[in-house]
Amino acid sequence: MLLYPNPAKDFITIQSTQPDITGLTLYDATGREMLRQTFSGSAFTLPLTNMSPGLYYIILRSPDGTQRQYPVVHVK
Repeated sequence: MLLYPNPAKDFITIQSTQPDITGLTLYDATGREMLRQTFSGSAFTLPLTNMSPGLYYIILRSPDGTQRQYPVVHVK
């Protein structure tokens, strides 16, 4: 799994070696849900232009229910 760039300014790209991502949830540092998105495929670009700078967590979901968490730093 690749998440780049990190720190990110305008967007973050999520790439998987297999098409196993079914969705993501983005949380801020306080645990507040900021975005929930479903998709299919092995790559996704998440725009961050409307987000405040800070620390966020992306939770990626797979078809079998597995969830993986990744920290993302957003800078202006």
